[in-house]
Amino acid sequence: MSNNECETVNFAEQTLMDKIMYGGLGYGTICLPKDLGDYFYMIAFPPLYAFINQKRNGFKNINKIIECFILTCFMYFPGLIYAMKMHVDSK
Repeated sequence: MSNNECETVNFAEQTLMDKIMYGGLGYGTICLPKDLGDYFYMIAFPPLYAFINQKRNGFKNINKIIECFILTCFMYFPGLIYAMKMHVDSK
């Protein structure tokens, strides 16, 4: 399966919450990226994404959280760009 295809799921065995989150209530399914939550955190508050990213990696470099917070203090966009770079580097 390539990255552009949705995962096939048997929706008869899914709960209502799974159907809402992963599609299956209407005429078909909705394909959402697995890292949609990461994008939400990144846009809402970039240091939160930096914290979550570092938590996943075992807090190997806590300075990235501090740097992202400081950059976000400088009119939000530098911190957002830094968080986006962290996201690309983590893949």
